[in-house]
Amino acid sequence: MLSVRALGCDAYTTGEASHDVVKPHPEDPRLDHEERYLVAAVRAPGSGCGRGRARQRARGAEQAIEVRPEVANWAREDDELESLRDSAEFWALVER
Repeated sequence: MLSVRALGCDAYTTGEASHDVVKPHPEDPRLDHEERYLVAAVRAPGSGCGRGRARQRARGAEQAIEVRPEVANWAREDDELESLRDSAEFWALVER
């Protein structure tokens, strides 16, 4: 049985895969507590990409499709990827 006397929640983000997600912080052994972390990676084909960033959008789409192949179906219709639809590389990616 768990005896929870206190509960806290926080969120951390990082823009680079090689960076620490949870920032360094002091631990006080007198507090008699444990910490648990959930680290999640989220990728979306058009997320965070503005005009003129076709290479980043294509790379994001490719990474997302590698993780979840069904993303290829969404990528065909994603308005954020409109600028890639004239590219043979794009169609090769989504028609795998």
